[in-house]
Amino acid sequence: TIGSMRVTLYDYTYSFADDTDFLLIGPHGQNIVLLGSAGGGTAGGLVTLNFTDAAGAVVPDNGPFSTSDFEPTSYRPVANFPGSAPPPGPYNEPGGAIGGTTTQTLFGNFGGTNPNGTWSLYIRNQTQTTAVIGNIAGGWGLEFLGPTAPYASISGRVTTADGFGIRNAKVVITGNSLVSPI
Repeated sequence: TIGSMRVTLYDYTYSFADDTDFLLIGPHGQNIVLLGSAGGGTAGGLVTLNFTDAAGAVVPDNGPFSTSDFEPTSYRPVANFPGSAPPPGPYNEPGGAIGGTTTQTLFGNFGGTNPNGTWSLYIRNQTQTTAVIGNIAGGWGLEFLGPTAPYASISGRVTTADGFGIRNAKVVITGNSLVSPI
């Protein structure tokens, strides 16, 4: 089960970043725009972009990009992807603000699901008339982390009914989904 995830574009170069959209499709048909209409009109690159909900930063609306961690980011509505891309939108778009909610996040689209199956990344030139040259020379990758239990703390003192401490007491905690007593 996916508790959190990171999507990485390795060694990305581009001639006009603002004209490129990236769409991630999960094995159960869920989707999110990782990057849309961001980076401005300048060329740049050989950067590695990591997309994770915990990044605390969005991709800048004007470039150039830098190697860093970002939340999924889109600044304008993303139109349908052509050809062999998935069914027409609407696609889940994160927007350009830090800390999106529900379908604006990776977790909101993929969290709690089984990661097994085919994952697809679609990339498109928005205008198809601009000679956009780009490359993800190192490919792309996915990293999944399982869910984590919420932090809990138990403290106290084992005493008799009269309030006197009991030495070497053994406490066993069981219940709910604990695999074994701790």
